[in-house]
Parts: sequence; structure tokens; C-alpha cells
Amino acid sequence: MKRRHHFISLLTFFLLFLILNFVASRHAFRFDMTENQDYTLSDATKQLLEKLDDVVTVRLYFTHDLPPALLPLRRTTDDVLDEFKRYAGRKIQIEYIDPADSELDEQKAVMLGIAPVQLNVIENDRREVAKIFLGLAVLFGDKQEVIPVLQQVGNLEYDLAQAILKVSTDKLPTLGWWGAGAFQDMKQLLSRRYQIREVSNEQKEILSPKEYDALVVVSSQELTDDALFVIDQYLMAGGHVIALVDRWGVGQGLQLEKQETKLVDLLMRYGVTVENQMVVDRSHATASFQGGAVTYYLPYAFWPIVRKEGFASDIPFVAGLEAFTLPWTSALTLASSQDERKIQSLASTTGYGVTTPIDPLPSLSPQDANQLLTQSGKSVSLAALVEGKIPSAFGENFKVPKGREQVTTSTEAAKLLVVGSSRFLNDQFLQMFPENAVFFENAVDSFAWGTELIGIRSRMTQTRPIALLSDGARAFIRLLNMIIAPVLVLLIGVMVYIVRRRRHHTLRLAYQR
Repeated sequence: MKRRHHFISLLTFFLLFLILNFVASRHAFRFDMTENQDYTLSDATKQLLEKLDDVVTVRLYFTHDLPPALLPLRRTTDDVLDEFKRYAGRKIQIEYIDPADSELDEQKAVMLGIAPVQLNVIENDRREVAKIFLGLAVLFGDKQEVIPVLQQVGNLEYDLAQAILKVSTDKLPTLGWWGAGAFQDMKQLLSRRYQIREVSNEQKEILSPKEYDALVVVSSQELTDDALFVIDQYLMAGGHVIALVDRWGVGQGLQLEKQETKLVDLLMRYGVTVENQMVVDRSHATASFQGGAVTYYLPYAFWPIVRKEGFASDIPFVAGLEAFTLPWTSALTLASSQDERKIQSLASTTGYGVTTPIDPLPSLSPQDANQLLTQSGKSVSLAALVEGKIPSAFGENFKVPKGREQVTTSTEAAKLLVVGSSRFLNDQFLQMFPENAVFFENAVDSFAWGTELIGIRSRMTQTRPIALLSDGARAFIRLLNMIIAPVLVLLIGVMVYIVRRRRHHTLRLAYQR
């Protein structure tokens, strides 16, 4: 009887195990305990997948026998693709191809732009050169988007979502770029999902928001009155403008050169004044300085870093950012918001920000920057957003060019982003501070696409500055470090004394007996 009972229990347990295993295979679940939910698709990606109206094919060209060091890359890639498949269902078809299995497959991969990577591997105690494929292609109808080599798996969700968005969109948004400068790296990043058109001072025709989804204006050169009118009327028509204003240039040997631009007066009429004052802050980056044949790396307060708490928490495209570095930037002064025009700070310094006037020209040395930090500080606005019904700047400070019709108030769709520097975006600083690209791409995407890609990119790995401490907290920690070691030694000594005394007392009692 007992044997029969045990047999039924074992059979029941086995059947339950099979049922649970079957249910789990059909309805997988897992817990993502990372801070930014790195292993869970963002809401933006899920919304993108829900909007697909046809099948997207993701073709993974991966070598089957990967070196051990690359196995985590394959495993993580499979996990991300499984998540895409889980939420998209039949709208995404995933194909796995090993180009080494067929010469034809290898030719197809190369024709798509996925070239093999040469890697040194050790096999059978010998160093050999292996040919590895690590790419994927996203196909939709007659469109295709290729990621030649998967390198940073942490960015895979964003790269894949961006590729799907690009191939599934009938027409890419158009981004106008007005102004010169070394911004090739940024333009290359944006060209993956935008048509970029250069606009110059020769532009006479009024730009339409239907033609240009967003307009970037860099004030490194003088703008004519006609050019300012074109920008103004584009904004009045409900356009989206990103203005990067430089009130000075920094040359060799940290020589400061003033730059005059009428764009400052134009923006002042919209409610944002780009001050002729440079900002320093306790939260700042490190810069390299040459001293003969030696390179020194020193904290440099003229390169303030906006921290997470310095971003506007209610603006989606900056709410998830961790850091943003602005070299030699101007302070912004914001007018009060009105019923139909809202002006707010997007990014600001810590409470220790200090401004210094450019007249007379200040010294830009690290020592002088540190000296400025001894002054009483406050939170200083470094980037601002104006939206709603914005009055035209022409008619008071500016005269309407002859033969032009003027719109005096913008539609509610108008948006204006102002930053007191364009240097944060040039090729040199973009390589030093890649998190700056996240800020700018988020802004452009918000103006042109909406919020489809912002929630994904903001989760990508960024710089996380060490928390700043108040003077009182720093003094307390310094005092604690001075006291804690002697106190610990004293406590250990007291404990040893007590233990020895008890042992001595125990031995004395034992011998007395």
C-alpha cells in the first residue's frame, strides 16, 4: 500500500513538473533587477513594435563557433532578439545565418555591407587568425538597414529600434543645419535617421515646418537680417529651432576672442538672454594642459558638468540623463513665462555655479577658475526651452525686410531650445564627452520624431559624476577620517585588555583551587 502511495506521489510530482515546464516554455517570465531595467525592453520600443503594419525581418549573420571571449556577446544578442520577438510576435521574423556554412551566404552578407572581422585566437596551442561574422541586417519590403559589427551590446536595443524605425518609415524627417563648424561626427550620427540639409545666409525663401522638421542654428558666423527673418518666420509657422550660441571663441593658449552675433538679440525677444558671462561650477570636467614635454590633467571649472539633478525632471528628453558637459559656456537669463508662452530651464549648474563677466577678458587658467569658485554661488541656467505661442522678434528690435509678409505670433506647436555654447557638440569635445551626443540627439528626436527613441537612448551607459558634498559635509568627513583610526586602535586596545584580564582572572581562580 505504501509503495503504491509513493508511486502515485512520484507520478503526480513528475506530471506537475512537466506541466509547469510546458507552461513556462509558452509564457516565459523573468525579473530584471538592474537599476535602469537594462534587460527589459523600454516602453518606447514596445510602442514602436506595436505600430508595425508588416513583417520586419532581422537577419543575424553570426559565426557559429565563436571564440569563448565572444560567447557572452552572442548570448546577450539572443536575449535581446528574443525580447523583440516576444513583444512583436509575428511582426518580426528572426533568421540566424552562419556565412561559413555557404559561400553564397557569405557573398550575400558582404553585399549587404557585413564584412568579416579578423581576430587572433588560440586553438590547439597555436595562435591563428579567425574570420568572424558579427553583424545583422534589418529588412522591410525593399528597404534595409545594416549593423556591420555588433560591438556594444548595451546599445543593441537602441540600434535595433532605430533600424526598425528607419526601414518602416516612408520618409525620413528633414533636419536643417544653419551654420559652419567641425560637427561632422554629430552629423554622421544624425544622418542614420535624418535627411540633413545645409542652410546658409543666402537663404531668402521662408522655411516651412512641413519641409524641415527641425532647424539647428549655430551662431559661429554673423547672420544677416534676412536670415534672422527666415528663422523667425519658420518659428512663427510652428517650427522647431535649436539655437547654439557662442559669444566668444577660445584659441591657442586659451586666448579669448569676442564674437558678435545678432542671434543674441533675436533670442532675447523670445525670452532667453545669452549673457556675456562665462560659467564655472564645482561640478566640472578634467582638461589636459601642456607644460613643455609633459601633459597635465587638471580639474577645470570652466568646463561645468550638468548633473542628473540639474536637468528638468518634467521634460522627457532630458529627464533620464546623467551628465552633460559644456566647455566655456554662457549663462542664460530667462524671462517669466506667460499664459501662452512657457519658458523653463532645461539644464543648470549645481548651487555652486559662478558667473564671470567677459569685459574685461578673464584669464582661463585652471588656477583662476578655482579662485572664482571661492565666491558665493547659485544655480545658473545653461540650456532653456521656450514653447507655446511665441511673439515675433520683428517689428520692434528688427525691421521686416521689404516685400516680406510677417506672421506676428507663432502657433502653439512652436519650440525653441537655446544653449549658451556650440563647442559641446564639435568633434573634439564629442569624443571627450560622448554623453553630449545623447543630450543633442534626444533634443532633435523630440522635435522631429516625438518620444519614440528617447526612452531607449537615455538608458545607454553614461558618465555618472561623483556626488558633490557641501563644505560642512566635507569638513565632517575629513574630521571623521582623522578621528576614526585612533578611535579604532583605542577600542581594539581596550578589547584586548579586557580579554587578557578575564583570562588572567580565570587562571588565577584555577590555580587557587
